[in-house]
Amino acid sequence: MENIKIGDKIGLIAPSGNPKSKEDIEEITKIIKNRGFSPIFSTDLLTQENTEKVRDIHKFFLDKEIKAIFTLRGGFSCNEVLDSIDYSIIENNKKIFIGFSDITNLLIAFNKKSNLRTIHGPIFSEKKYLDEPLLEVLFSFIEGKIDLNDIFKKMNFKILKNSEKINGELIGGNLFVLNNLVCTEYEPEWKNKILFIESVGLSKEIVISMITHLKQIRVFDKIRGLIVGDMGCSEDISEIILNNLKDFEGFILKTEYIGHVNKNLPIMVGEIVEWDGNNLKSKRNN
Repeated sequence: MENIKIGDKIGLIAPSGNPKSKEDIEEITKIIKNRGFSPIFSTDLLTQENTEKVRDIHKFFLDKEIKAIFTLRGGFSCNEVLDSIDYSIIENNKKIFIGFSDITNLLIAFNKKSNLRTIHGPIFSEKKYLDEPLLEVLFSFIEGKIDLNDIFKKMNFKILKNSEKINGELIGGNLFVLNNLVCTEYEPEWKNKILFIESVGLSKEIVISMITHLKQIRVFDKIRGLIVGDMGCSEDISEIILNNLKDFEGFILKTEYIGHVNKNLPIMVGEIVEWDGNNLKSKRNN
């Protein structure tokens, strides 16, 4: 990942839901300007259809002056743009790309088809989701002031199930989206991966049903570890997940710092990590 520097241009795109208002866009651009960067966005963000969304993806990856791309909204239907993207553009113009929730579609597709390490992290939708401590961590990360190991320390992982020392590549995102990608050309390569998941707006029964689906298609026979983020349920379902995955041989960790929370810390899809029985560590420099 090439770090950004003060003064660099940051592209703002809305490949999932459109921004709610012009005021939201103005508020987000102010946040980015206050950090010393120059926000770039299309004037039709509020009304874009899929054609315009793909246009912005291509345009901003091709623009050599834009050093990072932030997504503005989650929602639904981001998978509708996947078939129209020229993934060679992303592969030949790699840069920082950040988002989560429905943007998981792009995080996974760019990683698989364009060999881009993407960042599962905050969406720049509304100021209330971007408190100062989160912004400090995010910008410090993409500026290269801290690395993924520093972020792992902040995630306060709880060990639900331990395992022997093991390496793997991080993959994951929103559980609903991951299930939707199954049996498509965008489905992640699961073998030897460390899977992280998050969810929102679903009952515990639906969450467990989706985890069961991944188990039934043998995902948990292939991956080496599981990181459970905030699942958006009204109660802690850790014990239910553990019981459902009692035959899983890998480690299982829990953190409250991945998902639809005010401190959705950045984690990198495609990063090689190691679990040593007590700590999760990055195996390569950013």
